[in-house]
Amino acid sequence: MMKRLQRILVVGDVHGRFTEFRQAIEKLKPEIVLSTGDFGYWPDKYYIEGLWNDNQIPIYFCDGNHEDHSVLKNYDEKTEIADNVFYMPRGSTLQLPNGMIVLFMGGAVSIDRDIRCEGLNYFIEEELTYDDLPTEELDVDIVISHTKPTGIDVEAGIIDDPSMEVLDEVFEMYRPQKWFFSHFHKYKFIESDDCKWYCLNMFEDDGWYEWL
Repeated sequence: MMKRLQRILVVGDVHGRFTEFRQAIEKLKPEIVLSTGDFGYWPDKYYIEGLWNDNQIPIYFCDGNHEDHSVLKNYDEKTEIADNVFYMPRGSTLQLPNGMIVLFMGGAVSIDRDIRCEGLNYFIEEELTYDDLPTEELDVDIVISHTKPTGIDVEAGIIDDPSMEVLDEVFEMYRPQKWFFSHFHKYKFIESDDCKWYCLNMFEDDGWYEWL
């Protein structure tokens, strides 16, 4: 018999607002949190460790485009970067208590690169590439990414991001039941190709989270 699905919260961009975010999830009382990137991991900018001391709610986040990739690129497996806060590299998986498999495929191109400084507040490594694709055969039920495949229209205008073409390949490889992403700072739900797609808004705006 499949175990019950715990109270699992999927959240959009947090952008380093860790104090308010922790207060929000403690009020919502999830048992697990999955983050779609732009969590705000900048260890030299935001003091993350102390804010999560004694945190009892496991949080698993993929990378967005607004993270310190100069640090994250050193982690090639699940890494606990603060109490019960785990970075999930591209291609890593998490088995939920009910047996469902979640695939994390972070990364996206910053659309505001022209006003940013490479190596300081944006990094070439932010872009998802075909080298990030998993090489092992997996049964994937849910995908957590930062951006979306090309065919999913969230009415965000024209965005030139090769990361989305890589996610096209991820969808064809695994055909998940559900797919959560953010990046576009808006909420939209779409049913397409036998998959439920959730574009989540940024933290505290309407539609910033969904219950799994």
